[in-house]
Amino acid sequence: VDLALAATSRAAIEVAAAADAPLRPSDAVDAHGVSTIDAEAALAGAQLPAGGVKGALLALLVEVLAGGLTGSDLAPDSNDYHTMNRGLFLLAVDPASTRDGAFDVERLLERFGGKA
Repeated sequence: VDLALAATSRAAIEVAAAADAPLRPSDAVDAHGVSTIDAEAALAGAQLPAGGVKGALLALLVEVLAGGLTGSDLAPDSNDYHTMNRGLFLLAVDPASTRDGAFDVERLLERFGGKA
């Protein structure tokens, strides 16, 4: 799963800026940290996390894993989104190594209405 934890993608903000279209107030802040619906101002500011504080903490965890542990650029240290040195962190878990191999993905998916 490739997971971004922002309320909207930077690409969506760039598209909105090119079309002079507004953002949702929950998408971004301007360079002064004030909520904005102006996509150009958002590009100079920052994206907001999806899920409020919990989303922000998950984003911090992702930043630590994909940025800090890999030695790549940290998001706050990069001035250019398009040329930053991005890191990749991959976590692989063997379900058989869990408590007596009891993790049953099929049962979990069925509980949520899906199929394995």
